[in-house]
Amino acid sequence: MHIPIVRSLQAELKKRPYLKDLKPEDGDDDPPEILFGTRRVGYFKAKHLCRVWTLETIKWLRTRGEFFVVWKHGGRIYDGRLALAHAFTIKYLSRHSPPMSVVFDINGALKSTSQIFTKIRRCVLAYM
Repeated sequence: MHIPIVRSLQAELKKRPYLKDLKPEDGDDDPPEILFGTRRVGYFKAKHLCRVWTLETIKWLRTRGEFFVVWKHGGRIYDGRLALAHAFTIKYLSRHSPPMSVVFDINGALKSTSQIFTKIRRCVLAYM
C-alpha cells in the first residue's frame, strides 16, 4: 500500500508531536550508534548518519519533485522541511544495513520498537 508522504507525516506528527520541535542539539544528545566500523561516518550536520546512504537518499529525494521549502499562502504556513525529514527517514531506513523494515501503522505513522530506528528518526528530524 502506498501512503503519500504528507499523509504519513501528518499521522507521524499526530502520534509524536514533539518531533516538530526538535533542534540540532537534540540529535546530538542521543545519536544512533555506528553499528559497523567500516561504515563511512557522516559529515556536516548529519554526522551520525552514513555519508553514502545520506547522499543516495538526497539524490532519490530530488527525483520525487517534493517541495521541501517553507512558504506562506492564505495565512497558512507550509513547512516542507518536515516533509523532507520524514521522506528522508523512510528512505534512509530502507537503505540501512543491517536491514530495517519501514512499517506504517493504520493511520500512516512510522511504526517500530527498534531503538536504532527511533534514534535515526529523531536525529534526522533534529537536523532538518
